[in-house]
Formats: sequence, C-alpha cells, structure tokens
Amino acid sequence: MDIELHLARSDARQTEVSVTCNGALSHTFDLRTLMPTSTPGLLHPIRDPVTYGKALYAALFAPDSPAEQALAAKPACILLVAADEELDALPWEYASDSGLGGWVACRCSFVRGLPTEQRSAPPAGLGRLHIVAVASSPLSHNLAPLNIQGEWTRLTEIVGGLDRAVMLERAWPSTIGRLRELVAGQQQRVVHFMGHGGQNTEGEAVLCFERTDGAREDVSAREFVQRVQGSVFLVTLNACQSATPGETIFGNLAKALVREQVPYALGMRFSIVDDDALTFSRDFYSDLARGVPVEEALLQARLTLAKSARAWACGNLVLYTSLTHAGPAYATELGQPDVRDAQEDALRGIIGVLPEVQGAFQGRIDEQIQLGTWLTGDRRPRIMTVHGNGGQGKTALARVTVERFAHAWPGGVWSMTLETVPTRAVFVTSLARFLGINVQDSAEPADLERQIQLRLRRQRTLLVLDNLETLDEAAKAQDAEALALIEFIQQLPGERTSLLCTSRHLLGWNGEQPLELPGLAPDDGAALFQQSAPNRIEEIDHSLARQLSQRVDGHPLGLSLLGRAFNDTHIALSAFLADHETYLLSAENTYINVNHRQRKMFANFAYSVRWLSPELRDTLSKLWVFHAPFLPVVAVAVLDAEVAEASPVEAHLHTLWQRGLLTREAIPLGDDDVYLYRLPPVMRPYIEQYLADERGREEILKRFGEASAGLAKNIYGALADGRAIATLALQCYDDLARGLSFVEGIAQGYYLLYWGWILHWLGDQHMGVTVTEQALEMAEGRDRALEGLAQNNLAMISRATGHPHEALRLYEQALAIRREVDDRAGEGATLNNLGGVYDDVGQKQQALTYFEQALAIHREVGNRAMEGTTLNNLGGVYNAMGHKQQALAYYEQALAIFQEVSDRAGEGTTLNNLGHVYDAMGQKQQALTYYEQALAIRREVGNRAGEGTTLHNIGMMYADSGQFDVALACALLAKALYEYVQSPYVDDEVQWIAALRLHLGEQQFASLFAQVEHRADEIVERALQEKDLSDEDEQITFIVDKTITVMTTMQERRDEWREDITQALQDVQQRGTDWQIEVEFFTAVLAILDGQPPSLAADHPYAPAIAAIEDGIARGGPEPDDGDDVPEEEAQALAVFVQASIAALRSPDPQEKMAFMQQLVPLQAQAPDDEMQALFQAIQLALLGGDLAHLGDHLTSLAREMWDAIVAGVQQDDTPSGEAPDTV
Repeated sequence: MDIELHLARSDARQTEVSVTCNGALSHTFDLRTLMPTSTPGLLHPIRDPVTYGKALYAALFAPDSPAEQALAAKPACILLVAADEELDALPWEYASDSGLGGWVACRCSFVRGLPTEQRSAPPAGLGRLHIVAVASSPLSHNLAPLNIQGEWTRLTEIVGGLDRAVMLERAWPSTIGRLRELVAGQQQRVVHFMGHGGQNTEGEAVLCFERTDGAREDVSAREFVQRVQGSVFLVTLNACQSATPGETIFGNLAKALVREQVPYALGMRFSIVDDDALTFSRDFYSDLARGVPVEEALLQARLTLAKSARAWACGNLVLYTSLTHAGPAYATELGQPDVRDAQEDALRGIIGVLPEVQGAFQGRIDEQIQLGTWLTGDRRPRIMTVHGNGGQGKTALARVTVERFAHAWPGGVWSMTLETVPTRAVFVTSLARFLGINVQDSAEPADLERQIQLRLRRQRTLLVLDNLETLDEAAKAQDAEALALIEFIQQLPGERTSLLCTSRHLLGWNGEQPLELPGLAPDDGAALFQQSAPNRIEEIDHSLARQLSQRVDGHPLGLSLLGRAFNDTHIALSAFLADHETYLLSAENTYINVNHRQRKMFANFAYSVRWLSPELRDTLSKLWVFHAPFLPVVAVAVLDAEVAEASPVEAHLHTLWQRGLLTREAIPLGDDDVYLYRLPPVMRPYIEQYLADERGREEILKRFGEASAGLAKNIYGALADGRAIATLALQCYDDLARGLSFVEGIAQGYYLLYWGWILHWLGDQHMGVTVTEQALEMAEGRDRALEGLAQNNLAMISRATGHPHEALRLYEQALAIRREVDDRAGEGATLNNLGGVYDDVGQKQQALTYFEQALAIHREVGNRAMEGTTLNNLGGVYNAMGHKQQALAYYEQALAIFQEVSDRAGEGTTLNNLGHVYDAMGQKQQALTYYEQALAIRREVGNRAGEGTTLHNIGMMYADSGQFDVALACALLAKALYEYVQSPYVDDEVQWIAALRLHLGEQQFASLFAQVEHRADEIVERALQEKDLSDEDEQITFIVDKTITVMTTMQERRDEWREDITQALQDVQQRGTDWQIEVEFFTAVLAILDGQPPSLAADHPYAPAIAAIEDGIARGGPEPDDGDDVPEEEAQALAVFVQASIAALRSPDPQEKMAFMQQLVPLQAQAPDDEMQALFQAIQLALLGGDLAHLGDHLTSLAREMWDAIVAGVQQDDTPSGEAPDTV
C-alpha cells in the first residue's frame, strides 16, 4: 500500500495547510510552526536537522490522523504533492519521529510528484543504463574553483568498478551545447551534473555551465529543460542548492524538469560534502546498474547515508517524478562498463609530460581567460609564451589550459619537456608518432619532417613545449643539437598549428604572444595555502594565510610547500608564521650569491625541508642525481645501498610527493600504470648546492650507472616483445644517456646494446646504429654472445629502415655466432627473423624454410611462446600464398599454444588472423565469430591498435554486405583508437571514410554520419549481436556459379575450391543436427568436385541448386544471358575500363583510388542497366577495401565476366587483397 499526501492552502496568504491522504482529508497544520523565525527554539534544518525533522513529522503525520495510520501500515512509497512553491520549499525529506534513527525517507521510498492531471504513464521498459556526465567549473572570479577532474575521476571509478554493461560518457567541453549533442535523438539517458548551481538576479535557479572559451554561462531552468526534454529518464543535479526553489515556477530545477515531463529529477537540498557525494553516487548507480528502479535505488542510498557521520544527509536528496506510478528499472546484464572520456583521448599527447595538477587549480583566472581567447578564437596566435620565474606554476597552467581547451584542437595536443635537450631526431619521431605517421616508412629524416609539415596542415594542432628556456640557452651557447632542434621547431607554427611554450624568459621568436606569470593575488595565494593543508583547514585564519601569501610574493610553489609543511605540524598558524618570518630573516646571510627573488625562494624551500624527518631529508638530499623523471624501483637501487627487501625509499618518495617536493605522474605500462617521480627543475640547484653531501657522490653515481643499465635492459626487453613503453624511454631519455658514463667494462657494452636499440625505437636511427656499432666493437674478441646480439640488432634496424638485403647479411652473421656459442634459443629467434625478412621481400618458400627451422628449435628448447609466434607467422605466409587450409591449420595450432601459456595478446592476434582467412574464404559468419572473440580479448588486454584492426576488418565485411552504418561505425571507432595510440593506420581509416563519402554522395553520407557519429559503439554492439551479414540465397548462388566455373572454365582452381567446401562442411557439421540439410548439400557438392554423382533426394531443399550445378557443367560453363554479344568497338572500351580498374585497385596510393572513384560516379549514373550499375558499385566497394573474392557474387552475364577479369588482374602474381592479417 502506498501513501499519496497532498499539501494545500486555500490562499497563499493563509498559514493553515490541509493534508490529504490518499484522496481524503487527514488533518491540518499551521505553516508557521515550521518557520524558524516564527517558532522559538526551532533552528534552520542544516543547523539542527533532528529537531526540525520532528517538527516536519508532526506536520505531516499528526497524532491519530489518517496519515499517521497509513504510515503505521508500512507503505512501500510516499508520494508528496505540494500545491504551491512555499510548501514545496520545505525539506520534507528530513521528517523524523525519533531522532537520528527515525527518518521517514529511510523507511520507504519518499518521492515528490505532480498533481494527478499533470502526470504521465511510465515507459514500458528501459534499455541499458547510459549516464551522460557534465563536470563544469567555469572561469569566473565569483565562483570558487572546483576539483572537477577529481569529481569526474571519482565517478569513473564508481562506474568502472561495476560488473554490469553500463555506459558512462563525459560531456566535454562542459557546455550546454555539447550536452544537447549527446542526448539529442536519444531516450532514457541519465544526466549527472557536477558543478556550481545557484540563482540569478531574477530569482531563477541556474546551473553554471562553461562556454567554449571556458567562461561562465548560466543556464536557467527553462533553457535546461528545453535542451534535455524528451531525451532523458533521470537528471541528477549534484550542485550546491540545486533543489532550492526560487520565486518563479522554474526556480526549482528538479521540479521544473518533471513539470516538462522528465520522468525523474534528483536534486540536492543543500551543499553536499565529498564523502556523502561519493557514498550516494556509489550506492545509487550501483543499484541502477543492477536493475533496481530509481525510487528503490534512492532509498538504498539514503539508508547508507543515514549511517554516516552526517546522518541528516539522507534527507538532502530530493527526488521528483512526473509519473503516475513508479518507473521500470534499467535493463541489466553482466559485462564490462564502457567509460568514454573524450577529454582523456584528447590529452593522450601530454600524458607523462605535463604533470596532473593535484586538487583545484587556484587563481590565474585572467590568465586562463586570455589563453582561452587565444586558443579557441578564429585567429589564433602561432606562438604563445607563458613566462615567469621558477616555481610560478607555468607548467601547471599549461596543463589545466590544455585540459580545458584541447577540444578546440581536432588535430590533437602534443607536449614535450625540453628541460633536457633531446636530439632533433628524437623530437621529430615522437611528434610523428603522435600524428599517426609510420616512422618506419620514412628511412630519411628529411622525408619524415616533410610528412609532419603536411600532416600539421590538415587540422588545428597544438604543440606544448615545456621549459623551453633550457633549449633556448643551449642554442645561444651554439650547441649544435639545440640549434638543429630550434631550426625545426620554428618551422612548425602555421595557419593550423600553434605553439604554447613555457619559459623563464621570452624567446624573442617571430609572432610571439607573451603572457607573464606574476605571483598569485593575496586571496588566491591564501586559498592555495589552505588547500595544501587539508587536515588543518578549519584552523586557518584566512587573513593570516593572506598575510603569508603577500610575504612570499604569491609564489605558488612556496605557498604549496609551506601549506603542506604546516599540515604536518601541530603548532598554531600564528606561531608557524612567526617562526617562518624569523627564518626568512636569517636566510638573508645564507644565500648570498643569488638574487633577492631566488634567495627568498631558496629560503622557503629550506624552511619546508626543515620540517622533514632526518630520513626524508637524507632521501631528498640524494635526488640531485636524477635529471629526468624516475621510477621508484630505480630510486631504491640508487639510494638504498643495502637494497633491503622492504626499502623505505619508496615510502619516502610518496611522502615527499605529498609534501610537494616531488611531482608524480602515472603513465600506462602494459596492463597497469606506473608512477614516475620528478624533482621540480627549480629545486635541483638548491638541493645540489645546499642539501647534498659531497662525500657520497661517487658511490651514488656508480649505483646510478648500474641502475640505469638495468632500466635500459628492461626497456630493451619490453620493446623487443612489442610492449608500448616508448613513453617511459622518452621520459627517462636524459638519465639513460647519462648513465653510460658511470658503467665500465663489458657491462658498458651491453648497456650500449640496449641503448642503441632504444634510440632506434625512439627514432634516432643514425645514433642507434652508431651506439650499436660501439657495442659490437667492444664485444669483438671479448664476448661472442654480445657480438651476436649486436649483429642481430643491426640486422633488425636494417630491416626496419627498409634495407632487407643488408638485414639478411647481418642476420646470417648473427646466426653463425649464435650457433658457435650454442645459443639455441637465440638461433631460433634469428631464424624466425630471417623468415620475416624473406617474407617481406616476397620469397615465400624461403620464408617457410626458415620459419620451419625456427619452429623445430623452439620446440626443442621448450619455448612455447616463440613456438606460437612462429606458427602464426607460418600461417601468415600460407594465407598470403592462397593456401587457406594450411593457414588455418597453423593458426589453430598457434591459438592452442597461446591459450596454453595464457598469452592473451597472442590469442587475440591469432583469432583475428583466423577471422581474416574465413572472411577471404567467404565464410562470413565464421569470420565474424572469430573477429568478435578477438575484439573482446584485445579490449581486455588493452591492445587498442589491435582493437582498431579488428574493428576495421569487421567494418569491411559489413561494407561488403551494404550495411554502411555498421561499416562507418567500425571505421570511426577504429580511427579513434588509432589516433589514441598514434598508429599510422589512422590515415587508412580517414581515406576510407572519405571514399565512402564519395561513394554515397554528400547528402546521403551527411545523413548517415549524423546517425552514426554518437552511436558508433551501440551500432557495432547491435550488429555483433544480430550477426546479419548476407542473404542465404546469394551464398547458394555463389556456390553454384563457383562450382560450375572450377569444373569447366577455371579447372586450375578446383583443388582450392574443394578445400573451401571441405572446410564449410566441417563447420556445419560442428553446429549440430539443426544443420543436417546443409551437411547434405556440401557433401553433394564435394561429390561433384570429386567426379562422383551427388546423392540428394529430389525433394531436398537444395536439390534445385545441385541440379543447376550439373546443368552448368553439362553446358560447359555458366548460362549466358541474352544480349551478351558486344560490338568490337564497345568491347575495346570495356577492356580499357577493366585495365583501368585493375590499375586503381592495385595502386598503393589512396589518392589514386579516390580519383578513380570520382570517375565512376558519372559512369554509374549513365549505366545502361542495373547489372552495370551493380558492377560499378562493386568496384567502388573494392576501392573502399571490400573483399574482392565475394563482392561480385551477385553479378551475372557481361558484368560478371568483367568482374572476373578485374579480380584475376588484381590477384595476378599472388597479390593478396583486402586487409592484411596481423603478425605477432
């Protein structure tokens, strides 16, 4: 039994309120008893929620009233309807009859509703839970900065921790327009708003959204309703006082939404503290994802909040509904949550380079607004330089600026720190990889630089160069590397490319727009100090914090260090400030060789360090040895001479980071993230000059060399295994190079070997070869194993840089050495590499010979992982040679091994390769099954490039079947993945999408793109569930025609076709008794191919197909249609067209393919019949990357003859068509 309570007054000026319970008058109460200003002892509910809750209970459930009796019957739900705004303004959710444990809203669902005539019926059912989150913190002097990234991260952790197939999507940028784009045309979305809310001067409730330039845009309730109505099922307004009513009907955002027929809107009565927000979100969304209806999910969240330190928080949640009765639950199914963050994708180019800002970014509003104007305007400066003294927060400002405005740079944002000067080659290669350029295709550096210049002209791209003063000063000192790098950098800015630089001084470059960074304003500095002392924030007098900010000239790093130091003390702030002032005076005589500003900065550093324990000071004093970011494990090896099992160094690093003396950034490494610590550049001089102990310097440098050699070895091994740790190598570049100087003997030779391969991987081919040759020279006559490794590495570099014959020569030398030293595992690896080179140059038989030799050795030494790799490579060669059955056999063996050794990445690759073979054989359903399995595994292991390849392959199959919505969805997802991992294949997706636009025409493509763009995941998921690829009749017609052809006019392909039919028979046999008629059909086709009479009953469903095959064979070929005779002149023209089609399809140049497609458009429009139109369409699909083997299956007569001639021409010399399979 539910309760419906109506509260009403006869006149808005009256104070008597009537309470109607389930349609009958229950009682009345005096509104003045609920007004703190009218009732003695009654405090505001936020100050005394218990007492106020009892007053509310007495008003709603008067003793012995029908309402109280109904409540005693334990209803499942209470629906409260307030007739006017003043009644609705009361916090009825706080109603309680027995103190903290008696909240009515925790006994049953407590919901606010509309008058009966305004309600609507709930939907019959809901789909999967899809949350659209808006995390908004606009730039405004009148709004406190929010830790909006922390809010979003917390929500992603909550949703990401679920075991249900839900989706969380971020609206970024946080504009009302972007929110509209994500919900337009959708239904049943949940919108979760995080940010500021309030009331405008007209008394209307507003939510504070951002504009594209970051400035504040207040969105009234009316506009918000207009933007989301009809598209959402629930809106959660997690903003300060978002459920507080104003004077207008739209003043209460939550109620305004339901008045416009949004089914549910949930607001917060008062400000909600972080812990309670976390508890609410975790419980509420967890229940929604598990199929719990909204009202019950809220009840469960309230029950949890009632147990918190602020039990009254359970009444802070106000839920409105427009429904006649409780709505249904979201559909639920087990699976992985899908969290989409467009901002995260956009920031891929700065991860590990610009450290993430901890907490809210204080101050710099005007500077951010200026940068926003520059970075989002139509006419953007080519060079912007943020300059200021060390520690002023230039890097932090660059980071938050990029986070906020990266959306305005569709080409992406890339960053590199120039605190240590990289070589031009390393800089160029890193940028090229970000832009998706295949660096291995450009053997010459000049060619790679030209490609970068061309790519930067396509889309607006922002390059962020941090600590540029180091490079500038090196160039002024005539350092050759610095001069070469600056020369290249100055070529980059253009109409669509801008540089955002940070430097301690202006650069004086042409077109430079300066932005000076002074100290923080006193109030902003005080806020930063308070934020840095979270444990003592209640004790901090703002005026004293403001005084401290002025004393240190608003220096952000100094204020942060002092705040963190104060956080760990127990003295009063006034005493802390007095002690600090005394220390500053004494420092006047300590740092006498530096200028005034630096002297004060050093004094602040020293004062902060003074509060550290002796152990922490000792660890900090030794960190001068690192010039680049460093891993904790490396620091332990360098700083802890004992290398104890449980070294305290890691804990020290964490504490120093918490104290602000180190920065820390997580970078992806394999399946996990690792932390890189870094000493702020401005602090190194202080530590080296005033904190370090010279007596242990030599020992530290020796251990630094040993640890760097170990790191180089680990990176080398990971790169050889194909794991993406180039980011780590790039971040540690300077220390890896320095470490060589502190290693001696043959250990230095191995270090050179590792470093040479790392340099090659980072793109400095010349230096990579030079360093590896140094390793070879050091090994000769001293270490044959090292000599063999160096030869092998030089061979790999030669292969990678397009010199296969030199690679073969070097591999042969390496092979001889490995045999000499009886390195069987190394011998197997080299044989595998030799097979790879022969495969590259098209010598397939030779490749097979080497792969088979390698396979035997892998089996001999028991290296199962390498055995699987070589089996996969063998499968690739046989597939390229057209021997599909043998390819399948090798792939199946590889798959079993990868599953045995739990190599999920290898398993995913092999499944993808199996899908490719079945696709080429025309067995689309089987191919799709393998592709789907590969996709799941590649997502599981985080292989985004592989995920993109599999999506591309799936898309090509759907393009072949004319389902361009699925094909485009796959292409868009693959393109995004390739962009994220900086894969060169992004160009292929861009070209394919452009070709599809040409094929469909601008209008049809625009319509299709609008349907697919924001629903790509959903479209692909639905397609994989339905698996509707082609029509059975077309498949049977193809089998009939192909069988007739191989038995008559193309008998040389009979054996190959027999293999395909045998495999098809095996597949249907494995599907069970439901496929018996297909088993009988394929058995009959096999009998015909073997020259035997088929055994199939006359009434069998496939008897007509078998009869058609027999008739065709008796006739000597497929039956010709009328009108096949072509005049000689026309025949010549058609022959020319066939040759042109072959040339376009075989061309490696995407532009040439597109040009030919453009020629086909008018030809298709002028085609004399449907058959020729179908031929032109098949050619266009082939140019888009479709499967040549089956695109012409539906063609007949002359069109089929022309198609067969085109296919034969394209496949001449065993040239494989379609997407090349992955190799391990």
